[in-house]
Amino acid sequence: MDKSTRFADNLEVGQRLAAARKAKGISQLDAARLIGTSQSNISQLESGKRTVSSAMALAYCRVCGISPAEIFGEGLAAVVLDGTGSLLMQLAAASGSDEAVQSAAAYISVCSYYMLRAVYELNPHNSSEIFSLPREEADEICRRIMAEAPGKLTEYIGGLGAEAAGRLELPVESSAELRSFIAGCEALLRGAGI
Repeated sequence: MDKSTRFADNLEVGQRLAAARKAKGISQLDAARLIGTSQSNISQLESGKRTVSSAMALAYCRVCGISPAEIFGEGLAAVVLDGTGSLLMQLAAASGSDEAVQSAAAYISVCSYYMLRAVYELNPHNSSEIFSLPREEADEICRRIMAEAPGKLTEYIGGLGAEAAGRLELPVESSAELRSFIAGCEALLRGAGI
């Protein structure tokens, strides 16, 4: 995705944010206070000059009483804002690398597909005809992607240099979620069970 395409996407999302805010009769200044940011930041987000993080989108949704799908559309909202996947997506987006964002979104989707298929096929009433790949082939591809994706993601971001690496921070409001997620995952790893 080139820079002009990214700006067009940012502008479209920003326009949706502005429309939602205005529909609620909230000024930029009031939105900034309610969200916990500056009016200047709100202006830049709504004009498409800055990319909207998932944390910011969730804050807008809370303040304006709308769903993430109204901002990003159904498919992207499900990937970007779904649970702990949003932490990875926030970091990937902070890097400024479209490849990193696409790689992270694909990784989350593949992990979800792998688990969904395993659980879905447990019910004998569910037809596996919904899947076009044979189970063994799909499992092998998923395992390969899950093994290779972290390295590719770090290559994309690492290739951007120290400036991009310096942007790999989550908003302060995500720190409790991050700590909880890490503690939960590490407990699972220590117990080697899920």
